[in-house]
Amino acid sequence: QERGSSAINIRYQRTCERLRVAEDPGASRRQRILATITSVSTGVKAPFDWGVITWLCNGKIDPEAQMTFGVVTIEAGKQNPRHYHPNCEEYIFVMKGECRHSLNDETFHLKAGDMLRIPQNAWHHAVNTGDEPVEMVIVYSSPDRQTVGEGL
Repeated sequence: QERGSSAINIRYQRTCERLRVAEDPGASRRQRILATITSVSTGVKAPFDWGVITWLCNGKIDPEAQMTFGVVTIEAGKQNPRHYHPNCEEYIFVMKGECRHSLNDETFHLKAGDMLRIPQNAWHHAVNTGDEPVEMVIVYSSPDRQTVGEGL
């Protein structure tokens, strides 16, 4: 879980562009509808010894967000630590490469085009079984996803 600091908050604020998409003429200013645009090239990067997570949207990037969205890359032959999320479920969509993903006591082979839903509180982790980095879209059902795990 990321820790808050003014430096991180400033970095998060510079990550995205907030746009007013539509406004109900009868609505107050506080009820306007906003959208968020981010890019992998400007996302908030969280590097690890096994790869990187690039955060594109969450409650820090956009205080009005109701989910967390990112892209994770796990380098060939590497794995992320076994962990779980006590406050949300997670969806993983493999864009490139392949991995073996454990979910509690079961293991699944995932390749480009596969999606896995991970229930809240389920222990899981991914092992890159290919010769190239595995790239996955990760989505959480909370804007402030929490992570508990081994070696974190």
